[in-house]
Amino acid sequence: MVVIDAHVHVYQRRHYPENFIEGIVDQYGVAFGLKREELMKGPLIQDMMDGNPDKLVKEMDGAGIDKSVVFGGDWGKGFVPGLRQESDIGEFNKYVLDAAKKYPDRLLGFIAIDPRRKNALEVVERGLKEWGMKGIKIYPPTGFYPSDEICTPLYKKALDHGVPVLSHSGPAAAPYFMKCTHPMYLDEVAGRFPELNIIIAHAGWGAWLDAVIAVLVTRPRVYTDISAWGQTFHHYDQAYFVASLRRLINVAPARILFGSDWGWVKSALSQKDWVKWLKEYQVPDAMKAIGIRNFTPKERNDLLGENARKLLRI
Repeated sequence: MVVIDAHVHVYQRRHYPENFIEGIVDQYGVAFGLKREELMKGPLIQDMMDGNPDKLVKEMDGAGIDKSVVFGGDWGKGFVPGLRQESDIGEFNKYVLDAAKKYPDRLLGFIAIDPRRKNALEVVERGLKEWGMKGIKIYPPTGFYPSDEICTPLYKKALDHGVPVLSHSGPAAAPYFMKCTHPMYLDEVAGRFPELNIIIAHAGWGAWLDAVIAVLVTRPRVYTDISAWGQTFHHYDQAYFVASLRRLINVAPARILFGSDWGWVKSALSQKDWVKWLKEYQVPDAMKAIGIRNFTPKERNDLLGENARKLLRI
């Protein structure tokens, strides 16, 4: 069984805005019932700040993960008022490129860009053509909608190079906007560009699950990944996750991708435990009684790697 993690972050702390880090910590605070000041000093958050690719590959080895799709994020420096960030997107993308070059058999890079940048197309062209990146990552919570006309050139560039576009969907930490991540905007993109492969990150992260399913039903080139679900359901509702995953697989068994969101949530659940759970979890009789079937060996195989292998042509 090939295992491919389709959603991974590699980074250094300076690559992220400090007010975004504070927003992430506040989300953890809701889960654990702790204040920001307590969490910032604790080992969970200190580990979260370490997105070193060497550490990632070591954890991949321990978990049996063959390859990971890695990327940074364009956090909207210059577009989001009051953003406290040291580095720029060029430096961040270069860090991802260097990681993929260091581990060419293990890591595949996506180029991250905000479509509002004047040089967005130049950055994407260089990332795909010169650097060999395998996709484009956009982050609409910074204040744009995926269906905005400003995004059209990026989608055309993705089509030219035959690569997918991954877009965040679901809750977003301060100072960003969740409203920009609704799957209906990606549905519009899929309608305008029916040949474009689109990945809805996080399957809406619980907030937009029904909308994600509706898009999957009607748009055959739309995929979704389950990144961050494994780490968060341990603190909220495992039964909800199991039922949600069953619904996703029922609708689009060939278009659901394994993902971890490694980096920001790695402290909550290890790669090893996340992969093990997906390989071995057995639906309890009580859930079977209400129609939630167990996951078949083929469904697990496709989810954990085969679907991503076909999408990324690796």
